[in-house]
Amino acid sequence: MRRFHIDTAQKKDLKLMGKEHNHLAHVLRMKVGDKVILTCNDPYDYLYSIKVISKNETQLEFISKSLNEFNPTTNVNVFMGLIKLDKLQFVVEKLNELGVTNLYLFTSTHSNISSKDISLDKLNSYAIQSSKQCCRSISLRVHPVVSFEEMVVKIKEHDVRLFCSERGGKHIITSLQRLDGMTCLIIGPEGGFSNNEHDILGKTATPVTLSKRILRTETAVIAVTAIVQNHLEEEVQR
Repeated sequence: MRRFHIDTAQKKDLKLMGKEHNHLAHVLRMKVGDKVILTCNDPYDYLYSIKVISKNETQLEFISKSLNEFNPTTNVNVFMGLIKLDKLQFVVEKLNELGVTNLYLFTSTHSNISSKDISLDKLNSYAIQSSKQCCRSISLRVHPVVSFEEMVVKIKEHDVRLFCSERGGKHIITSLQRLDGMTCLIIGPEGGFSNNEHDILGKTATPVTLSKRILRTETAVIAVTAIVQNHLEEEVQR
């Protein structure tokens, strides 16, 4: 069933306007009587029926509210060094599909991207669009860019802290047995961590590796997240 995002969904008739109305009426060419699901970043799916489609709006009639079945059952948060916006868009979409709760971006010694080049509104909108495809009602949240030092403080709030190191460490598979509670994954920028940053992280988080090959930031973050999420979701199901 087609999904649309609005700021607030309630148990009453509503109107879709703007981009969501245009997508429903002119791209999908939906008809009166068709049913749609609205989401608003809360735990529920809101089922509506199309009542009227006009030039500038779609009028919807409320049917029912139900708990969303596709939201993450895990609490995985990713901390990632800044990369170019087009690559970030791809990462945000895939991390949202994989069930990550939060994405924190940070600058570090080898970062070559400025926080001024990053649009949080755009990145969070990519997460919302991705949620329509993967059926989440609560999207991944992208947080404002912080410094490396601020990131190190933030990760201490997590029970399990793993950082991908191009210099070696425990293989990620051997680290999965100790995963429980709130987990954070830390991936450096395209230039990697400096010697000093690597030493600082080593005192706070466990260095892990995926293979002998050096992976790009966007490859590493998706690969390690998929492995960790698969393990955690299996544990939840048990």
